[in-house]
Amino acid sequence: RWTLVPVPDDALYLFSAREHRVVAQRRARLFVECWQKLETGDLDAVVSRLTERGLSAAEGYFTFEELRRKGYVVAGGDPPSPAELFLAALAPVAERPVIPQPAARPPDGAACELLLVGDIDADAIAAAAGSQSLRIRFIANTRAVEAADAPLVVLTDDYLRPALGAIDRRMRSLGRPWLLAQPVGGIAWFGPVFGSARDKPGGCWHCLAQRLVRNREVEWHVARSLGCEMPLVPARGWTPESLAFCLAEIAGMLAALRGSRKDGRDDLAHVTTIDFADGSRQHHHLVRRPQCPACGDGGRRSLAPRPIRLHPTSKRFTADGGHRIHDPEETWRRWRHHVSPVTGAVSFLQRIDDAHGGPGRATGAAFAPDANGTGCDDVMPGPAADAGPVPVHNYVAGENFAVHRPGLAGLKAGLRSKSAGKGM
Repeated sequence: RWTLVPVPDDALYLFSAREHRVVAQRRARLFVECWQKLETGDLDAVVSRLTERGLSAAEGYFTFEELRRKGYVVAGGDPPSPAELFLAALAPVAERPVIPQPAARPPDGAACELLLVGDIDADAIAAAAGSQSLRIRFIANTRAVEAADAPLVVLTDDYLRPALGAIDRRMRSLGRPWLLAQPVGGIAWFGPVFGSARDKPGGCWHCLAQRLVRNREVEWHVARSLGCEMPLVPARGWTPESLAFCLAEIAGMLAALRGSRKDGRDDLAHVTTIDFADGSRQHHHLVRRPQCPACGDGGRRSLAPRPIRLHPTSKRFTADGGHRIHDPEETWRRWRHHVSPVTGAVSFLQRIDDAHGGPGRATGAAFAPDANGTGCDDVMPGPAADAGPVPVHNYVAGENFAVHRPGLAGLKAGLRSKSAGKGM
């Protein structure tokens, strides 16, 4: 379940599919460093190496037992199977997966071209596609991709694989749309379809990657400390049933794309995540970044801010003690698509207290579909209906991305420095 990443002179970081932990003790970090460098399961050899680093043998054996008791390391055994990794990716919230129905019934005899990036089992994908009557043709590499009207499907184990940047450049040069999906792990990802709207270009993979990196704060911190690229911990694990669902979902998306392009619409400019722990589905809107160096004007970043120009206008809302030209609900509807733990400039928006001192209701931390399936709820996040009058509105909005400090202490300080505000 856990991937252990020691950062020299800092701490031992532990990553799982749903949570991150840190062990600050020096002996734990040194134990994992020696264990990984030796690439052996011989505990005595690891302890011997630890004694050369200033620890006693007793400390070495005690550290192993401590890590083993907490489930961070295991002694011996065969590598886990894909099914075991899949179940581990559901922990600790579920013991068994919930495989939902695809959003749309895949058409019979659908066909597509597939390009695999990362640790994706081609044979398992072919078997899953066959179970859904989906005809596929594997593309060997990016250079083998040719221009076509039909979108290319790219399957990966992590949306931050660096190779996806080269695919994005290739596809934009060909003018060909492509669908990105992650069919492995406890949470499957689908979309967006890049380049699907020719008259109104949406965001590219680089726009998406910038938001993904900033919303994976702990992993970003560790990657910067080690001087390496993300991802550090790609998604792992699958079952035949989960892969069959993912291929059916992709086939349905391709059919929906053909319909939206025929009607001149662009309905797939978002990432859909499906959690196999409970079968829930969320949509995360992708916004094109004007300053993106790949699809926008990279020079805009260096431009001086435009001056603020004040001018008179009519006030339309005064009920909360302030004078506003838009009411809060209208402002929320206008900017809500920027709130997402995946693609958002704001990770989440949550009310932290109400008139009775209790916790308020969190927004759907993602771009959750409304009754029409087109966007977020129109209701602003607030207290429960029976909470009574609220004199002060306090909200917290996730990490403050402007705060970056080196080391574990800096990471803790940054995570504590939440973006927040209040209104009367």
